[in-house]
Amino acid sequence: MLLELRTVGRKTPRDGRLDVGDTTYRRLAIISALSARVGEATAPARLERMPCSRCEAHAASAGEHLFLVSEVFKGLVPGETCVVELQDDGVTVEVARPHPLDPTTPPAAPPPPEARA
Repeated sequence: MLLELRTVGRKTPRDGRLDVGDTTYRRLAIISALSARVGEATAPARLERMPCSRCEAHAASAGEHLFLVSEVFKGLVPGETCVVELQDDGVTVEVARPHPLDPTTPPAAPPPPEARA
């Protein structure tokens, strides 16, 4: 099941925390023993909530970040767009990388005709 497209954050390779959205967090919260897979590597995973100090400083209500945490995420590259999917076993979250689809970037223009020849 496709959970979301996610751009890997700059800190993910250091701490193994992959930022996820609220809907993904809630869907995974009902699973007692999560695992994560990136390529051939698989490791246990857990969910984590962290208060956002920037949100607290700039808003009346405190915000928070939601993470899926696993050692296998330390191999991800910041800025990559990944697909986050729950596998058919119902407990494994696979992060497919790199993914050519970046929803924030318009598609590249085709090369000029002379370059294709």
